[in-house]
Amino acid sequence: MGKIFVLSSSILLALSTVFAHYLIKGINPLTMVLYSFSISLVFFNLLATKDKTFLSLVKANLGWVIFVNITTALDWLLIFVALRYISASLINCFVFGAAPIAALLLTFKTYTSRKIFFRDLISCILICFLLIILSICYLDTNVIAPDSIKNILWGIFLSSISGLATGATIYGCKKLQLLGFSTISVMRSRFVIIIAIALILILLDNIPLALPFSSIIDIVILSFLFVIIPTFLLQKGIERTLPVVTTIITSLVPVLTYIFQFFEPDFVFSWNEILIISALSIVVILANLFQQKSLSSS
Repeated sequence: MGKIFVLSSSILLALSTVFAHYLIKGINPLTMVLYSFSISLVFFNLLATKDKTFLSLVKANLGWVIFVNITTALDWLLIFVALRYISASLINCFVFGAAPIAALLLTFKTYTSRKIFFRDLISCILICFLLIILSICYLDTNVIAPDSIKNILWGIFLSSISGLATGATIYGCKKLQLLGFSTISVMRSRFVIIIAIALILILLDNIPLALPFSSIIDIVILSFLFVIIPTFLLQKGIERTLPVVTTIITSLVPVLTYIFQFFEPDFVFSWNEILIISALSIVVILANLFQQKSLSSS
């Protein structure tokens, strides 16, 4: 069941990559981050108004709560910065290519079998390699000016760091669950720092906070479809699966993104990309089957 939650979250993340720009309509990314995560924080706190143990739980595990807050902020904010340099499809390749490696390294000490560790390591390396090849195919279909290479490399670097932060966030959220946090408790505690950073950056750049009513409606819709629901589903999945398994499943986001792009008017079909996403899908399926076999035999 946990894998279904993670896959459902991945589908919504892929949808947001392809279709979110239709709702954004020129809204400043920092303003969108501030409002969407604030709405999410308020929503999850309203769901748990009767929870009297939340604050004591946070105080007892403040280090891990701060860790998850920092990695969440790094993950999302670096993606928005990377969007200035490269496309969302490219960002997805490097974010979800780096995330499994981060999760694997952070959970290294929990492995009781070298065989299982090296099998997971090979799966993570294969996923990362295939996503790099897919990103090269994306670049190959576009004309690249010589002066834009630096921007592309900078975007790739930021996306990769965001991917490492994604893996670390999944690991941290799993740790909070093991420390007694419920799904709602994790969601109530992980968005504080990203909201604070977004507000500070908005004030420093003198970005107007006021928005027209139509934009507010769009942000509310965006908050539920692409923040509240997918992050909630992902957390439910994290609670039921290992961090490495979670990140391996989320590496399907670039595949799902490609499938949803079929409906875009400017979509360019490529057999090379089809072959790569097919190979990536097979690797993810096999990695999950082997993982399930290991759990059954242990």
